[in-house]
Amino acid sequence: MSQTPTPSAAASWLDGPSFVQALLPPLLVWTTVVLLAMARGVPGAACMTPLAWLLALWSGGRYARRAARSGARPSLLAPALVGLLLGLGIGGLFALATYKVIAAETRPEEIAKGRNLVIVMLVGGAVACPLLSVFTAWSTQRRLAAGR
Repeated sequence: MSQTPTPSAAASWLDGPSFVQALLPPLLVWTTVVLLAMARGVPGAACMTPLAWLLALWSGGRYARRAARSGARPSLLAPALVGLLLGLGIGGLFALATYKVIAAETRPEEIAKGRNLVIVMLVGGAVACPLLSVFTAWSTQRRLAAGR
């Protein structure tokens, strides 16, 4: 007879409100920056995407602090998921900005370069942001545990 986890046990590694409050603010800030830059005709602002990956440092620490205050069990899986979604969101914004530039391009080699760059930014964000988020969450959890 197999034992299925209860919904509360299955979700004990994720604190929903902390998750949302760690993911949305940096994603909204970066979305605003990219969309305003595109509206002003400067889609190259999306080229700062690797710099935007550093927002995952804030997200990891934010999740760890809020989850600790709510009494959630310390986990690094949730900050990794926050980082993954943040990285994919940032990469998606880069893809949107690149599409706006590439749409006017007619040379096939330039279109291929743009697609390759989008893939690099999506994969880079999907790797870098979870790592940065987990590192900061781990550091914050250690600091909070030492303070008790």
